Amino acid sequence: MNRFNLSFKGEILPGKEPERVKLRFGKMFAIDDPERLERFFSGQTIILRRNLERKVAAEYFQKLRHLGVQAELVKVTAEEAAAAIARQPIPAPTPTPSPTPTEENTKPALRGMDHDILQRRPGQVDQSWAVSSGGANRAPDNKETLANEAPARSKASAGDEREAQRKAELAEQQRREAEEAARQQALQEEAKHKAAEEAARRKAELA
Repeated sequence: MNRFNLSFKGEILPGKEPERVKLRFGKMFAIDDPERLERFFSGQTIILRRNLERKVAAEYFQKLRHLGVQAELVKVTAEEAAAAIARQPIPAPTPTPSPTPTEENTKPALRGMDHDILQRRPGQVDQSWAVSSGGANRAPDNKETLANEAPARSKASAGDEREAQRKAELAEQQRREAEEAARQQALQEEAKHKAAEEAARRKAELA
């Protein structure tokens, strides 16, 4: 893609007021110093913008024409474009975040641990801690054993609760069945009583 430099020799288009053109030119390029502004109109060739794309360069050229100055677009050679790219600052490298500890990351550390400790069963006491000389060392306390026994006790308690709940549900079912049986018997007794009354009434009518 072709690129261009925007150059300026301080030429003001015919029919334009120099002071007004200079003022507008200074506003466009943010030049507040009058002495510095005069240098742009000294007749020397000054490159205003470098290595512009074709579209951007054309927009600058038209804006300067509208201001009342004569600019020039000079095509950038391949060597100049490469040099312009080389002059651009190198962006700072993005810091790589530290990896979050995972199972894979911690495996090397585990491999460096004592093999006997890794192979020890839950609740098993390391015999290397046993007393070796005059009772100076002692075996570790039973905190680890208690920690391993806690889940078992929890499971047993949960089993007892389920058994108690099952017994309560069974007793409730038996109570409901007994109530239903008593109700059915009461209905039968009432039906028998009504039948006996009806038979006695008919007998009395026949007599």
